[in-house]
Parts: sequence; structure tokens; C-alpha cells
Amino acid sequence: MEDERRTPPSLEARVTEVLEACDYEVQQAVGLEQGVIDWFATPRSSFIRPRTYFRVLPRSPEDLNETLAELESARVARKADRAVAIVMSERLPGGYAPDLVGRTSNVLTFRRWLLEISGIAEDARQRAQPSEQERRGQTYLPRRGRLADGAVVPLEPFIEAWMDRPDRPMLVIEGPPGSGKQAALKHAIDRAAVRFSHDPEQATLLVDIANMYLASVMQIALDTGAVVPVITRSSLLRAAPMQEQAWRCLLTARMADTLGPPPPGIGVVRIVLVPPSSEEITSWYRACLGSQELTGRLLRARAENDSFRSLSGALPNLGRIVSAVKSIELADRPASIDAWIASVVVAYVDAMKLEERALPPSGMEGEDALSRYLEDIALAQFAMGLRRAAEFSVPRRFERTRGALDSLLTWFDFGKVEHKNHLLRDYYIARKIAREVSAGNSEILLRYQLPPFVFLFLALIAPEVSAQVTQGRVAQLDEKVRSEVERKLQLTFAHLLNRPVGMVRARLREIRDGIDRERATALARSFEQIEEELRFIQSLAERTRLWETAPDEPIEEVAVRPVIEELGRELNARHPAVTLVIDVESSVRVRAMRDALREVMQCLMENAFHATVMGTEDRASCVTAVTRPIGAVIRIEIRDTGCGVPPEDRQRIFEPLVTTKKGGAGKPRGTGLGLPIARRYAEHMHGHVGLDETASETCFYVDLVAWTEGA
Repeated sequence: MEDERRTPPSLEARVTEVLEACDYEVQQAVGLEQGVIDWFATPRSSFIRPRTYFRVLPRSPEDLNETLAELESARVARKADRAVAIVMSERLPGGYAPDLVGRTSNVLTFRRWLLEISGIAEDARQRAQPSEQERRGQTYLPRRGRLADGAVVPLEPFIEAWMDRPDRPMLVIEGPPGSGKQAALKHAIDRAAVRFSHDPEQATLLVDIANMYLASVMQIALDTGAVVPVITRSSLLRAAPMQEQAWRCLLTARMADTLGPPPPGIGVVRIVLVPPSSEEITSWYRACLGSQELTGRLLRARAENDSFRSLSGALPNLGRIVSAVKSIELADRPASIDAWIASVVVAYVDAMKLEERALPPSGMEGEDALSRYLEDIALAQFAMGLRRAAEFSVPRRFERTRGALDSLLTWFDFGKVEHKNHLLRDYYIARKIAREVSAGNSEILLRYQLPPFVFLFLALIAPEVSAQVTQGRVAQLDEKVRSEVERKLQLTFAHLLNRPVGMVRARLREIRDGIDRERATALARSFEQIEEELRFIQSLAERTRLWETAPDEPIEEVAVRPVIEELGRELNARHPAVTLVIDVESSVRVRAMRDALREVMQCLMENAFHATVMGTEDRASCVTAVTRPIGAVIRIEIRDTGCGVPPEDRQRIFEPLVTTKKGGAGKPRGTGLGLPIARRYAEHMHGHVGLDETASETCFYVDLVAWTEGA
């Protein structure tokens, strides 16, 4: 035993190098036996700092039981917490299995000890503890790959055979976006971890060396053949040149292109992932779900919804979709297939846990920065189109932990800055709305005509907001129904009104022509009253048509005075007793639709003429048209000396079919549509019609944007 402990200094120096790299303090002490140095290691940063006595043996002892007994005795004598003998040879005698938990003293090969002390073995054991679904193969659909010679082979056995090759080349996995390259790497690492858990002395581990901070320890592990490297990120590998064994790695085509060609003597094998067929995916879902009801719902959803078929058919999403489908309790399963799809999507996104893996987008802070980024893009894409959405900044980078990014990339394009899947777009619109409403911005509920799935998602993620949205939608729907009924009634009313006017007038002419002059004179007043009623009906029909029909002409430069002068001549011809005063400069011009402006002025001036005719006899019958600038706006005022508008009617007069002119005694009869038409037409020209309640006379006005050259 004493000879076995007298090792060349280089062996103990190598062990010391590993211990110090793993943040252990190494101590040498004069041994209890003459001429022998005792070695101890203590963790520097651990809360519990057990002291380990260790020896380095060049080869395996012949009698392990004797060695273990002597090692335990030495541990006790040296008051150490643990003891380990590190054997630099490859193997220990068959039948021996170290007990790292139950025994305080153990004999380990350098290979096994290196994996344990560095934490590589513990990481592998964690990976080898799969969930129940993983044990049934329910989170991964096995891949196939095509080699350069055209042969198609199962990917997982091919990788395992490659790991055992002493002259192992670089193995590059290729495939289009969404083919599951990262998932294939993860699955290969997990399978190697399971094999290690069954045979830790002999099985080789696949390790992502880009995630290892113990670069020197990893290099030793590579040299011993204990691990085979996988490279998912090259950023940590650029600081120092890669050693030869690190080039004999497993990686994706993107990483291979980043690293460049390997050194001479190391070959490159490329294998292209072959996408599974729709039938293979369906069969896999049947096997994973088991339940005929769940499988039937999933297949129906895939058949009826293109976005769901795309989402559930992308390889990185398969395991999460299975988990999402199974997470919906039987009692909570909606009857509607769309509602069921929404429930699955919500569970799917929850399972991704993106926030734990994402770095914030540029310019955004906070734990939910990624969600806010995806929400903003979703709403911009829906409301403003992709060109506007593309103005958003792109996140700097995202952690590619456990395939979350692979799933994200199946439905979001960081290059084009857009959601590729409408279901996920609608989900993030719903999240955006819930966030805005919670912050007090309820106006967002009325700003957009939202897709139906947004409301399904809201009902799941924010029921209280969903209730507000539903109420708003009911009100909007009610208003829409009312408007449509009103529009159809107006069209029908106008048609029915116009149809008898011509017939009645024709019959009236026949009566006039068929009676003698004396009787015609006697009935003249009756004939005039009938004609007045016909004019009113015709005016009502025309106004009804105008009320329903929105102006549709370009906005242009329009001089105001000629419009008022032309209308004034027509109205004065019908009401000669009314004086019209036009106080409008010829230079006044506005931005307006020419015919629409004429209709607005027709309504306002006719309203003023009628009001003046209906006024009391002690007032002069006068209508005045005045313009005045208010900043960049031209206000056109129509004033009259009529009896005014009662205070209780000042808000109602702009509503359809409300009039204060009841007619009778030779006075004009209002249709109740003039002022509403004037206001509606003005709004189409980005203007406004109102009543100046502060004026001494009755004063209606229209505000329009002043015409400016070059504007």
C-alpha cells in the first residue's frame, strides 16, 4: 500500500489543478507516517466545508477491500470528514461500485472523480431523472437524418455510434427552421445522461462545453474521453483557441459556420434532419395522448384551424402541446373547439416559461420585457400592418435554454419582426389589452375591431377584462344593428316618399285642367296647401337620401363667398321679405369638398331663412353670413333674427328628425334633418357644425380648415 501511494508529483499536481479549478483549497501536511505527505482538500465557498483526505494511486489496488479499510482508518486518524483514493488507471476491478452517499471513504478512477468533483456527473443525474411523460417518450418525436450519400438513418442510434468512434469527426446537424435541431441536441444529451446513470464508470457523456465555466477542467475531461463536446454557443470559445478534442464535437450547422473549418486531420460529417410526415405526427400524438377523446379533439382542431395545425405540427412544440392538452382538466374542457384551442394555446405558452430564459429586448427593462415586446408587435401587426410593426427594435439575444427559443421561432420571426401564427398573435393582443386595461387605459377596448380569438384568450387570462370587453362589444353591436336598421329604414322611407309625389302632382294637374276657371280660383288655396305638402314630402325624401349618403369627393380649395351668394339668390327668390347680408371677403378659402360644403351652407342658410320667416313681426327679417379666422380655422357664421332655439332643444336639434319648425299659417315646416346633415357632412370634411349660445342673435356656424398654399 505504501508503494502505491508514492506517486510521481505530476499525478498529484494534475489532481490539484482540478481541485483548484473547482474552487477547492488544497493543503499538504506532514503525514503520520515518516516521509509521507498527506493531502487535503476543502471547498472555499461552500456553507458546509467538509475536509477531504485524498490519495493518488497510479493503478488500481489488487485488494480493494483492504484499501478501503486502510483509507477509512487513515481518515479517522487524520480527523477528515471524507477520504478518497483517486486511481489514475481507466478501470477498477469488476463488481466494485463506489457508494458516494453511504460511505465516507471511496476509491474512484480519475475519470469518475473528475466528473463528480466538477459537477458534470450531478448535472447528468439531474437530466437522467425524466418526468413521467419523458419516460413514455411523450416529449420528443424521434428524428431521422439523411447522410451525404443519401442514406436515411435513425438519428439517435447514429449519434451514439459516432460517440464511440476513436477517430470521431465533427458531426454537424442541419435542417430548415423548425426542424428541431436544438431539440435533437438536447435529446442526445439526455440519452447520454441516462446511459451514464446506468453505467457511470464506462458511459460517455455529451456535454455542452459552451455552458461550462470550468474551461480547464472541461479540457481534462475531454482528454480523458469522459465527455464528448456539444457546442450550442461559440461566444465562450473565442477567447482561447479550441483544443483538438473540442473540435470532435456535435453541433448545428449555424455553429459550424460560426466556428469555421476544423484543423487538418479532423473530418466533418453532416446529417440533414428529415421532417416527419403528417401521418407520423398524428400517430405520435395518438400514442402520447392515449385517450381517444383527447386525440379526437386534437385531430379535429388540427383539421379545422390552420394556425393550430401549424403550431402543433412544428417539432419543437410537440412535447409542449401534449403537456398542454393533458393539463386541461376534464371538467374544464370547453365544448367549443375554438375555446378548447384557446385553452391549449394558453397552457402551451405558460409551459414555455419564456420570461425565465429571455434577456430583455433593447430599450426595455423588467422581468416581463419579452412578453411586452411580443404584445406590442402583435397589436402593431394587427392594427397597423407589418411595415409599421417592423419599426420595433429587435431583442439583442435570448438564452437558448432547453429549447424554449426553438419553440418561439416556430411562430415569431425576429428578422421580419412579426408573428407568423395568428393564434399566438391574438394571444399576445389579449395580453396587451389586459395589461392596458389594468393600467386604466380602457379606451383600447373601443379602438379596434378585435379578432374573435382575442376574446377567447381574454376570458382565460383576464376574466374581469373580458367582461368589460364583452359589455363594450355588446354596446357596439347594438349600435351597429341600430345604425343598419336606421339606414335601411331611411332608404325605404326615401323611396316610399318619392314614389307618390309625382303621381299626386300628375293627378292634381288633371283635376286643375278638368275644372272651370271659377272653381279653380275658389280652390286655389287648397291646391297651394297640397303643393306645399308635396314640396315638404319631396324635401324630406331628398334630405333622407342625403342623411344616408356620405359625401365622397376630394378635399380641395373652395372659395366661400360664391357658394353663399348662389344659395342666397335661390333662397331670396322663395323668401323675398328676408334681407341677406353677406360679410365675407372674396379671398376667404377653405379646405372642403365642393358639393358637401354647398350642402352644409344650404342646410344652415335655409334653416336661418325659415327661422326668420317664423319670427315675430316686430323684428326685421334678416340673415347675415359672416366669416372670421380663428387661428388656422375659418369660422362661417349664419345669423338670423328669428325667435331663437329654446334652451331645452339646443342639444337635440342636431339629432335626426328633431325640429322646432312645425309649419302652419303659411310658415315653413322643418324636416328635422337639415342640421344633422350639416354636422355629418362637416365632419367628413374634418370640420364641425355647432350653435353659438353666447351670441345675441341665433348663430349657427361651421368651422373648416383654412386653405393654405402648399399645404
